[in-house]
Amino acid sequence: MATVKTLNKIRELIENNVGRKVVITTDKGRNKIRENKGILLKTYSSLFIVEIQDARSRKLSFSYSDVLTEKVVIKTLYDNEYIAIT
Repeated sequence: MATVKTLNKIRELIENNVGRKVVITTDKGRNKIRENKGILLKTYSSLFIVEIQDARSRKLSFSYSDVLTEKVVIKTLYDNEYIAIT
């Protein structure tokens, strides 16, 4: 079972990547998987904000528990390669 330490570790990993380009893969259920590219804008105590870079330039929020349950996968850009941060 997930502990507070696990969520704190996820939060810390995400906080260390604020301002970086990311790829967010979300599992919406029933074989609906969406992948968006954007910039990790800001972190809060229970969620984080990503600005999606598309024609509409929108902002999406995700919770740290979404990352823990693998409904959301985050990859950051390092040396022109995307690497999972969890």
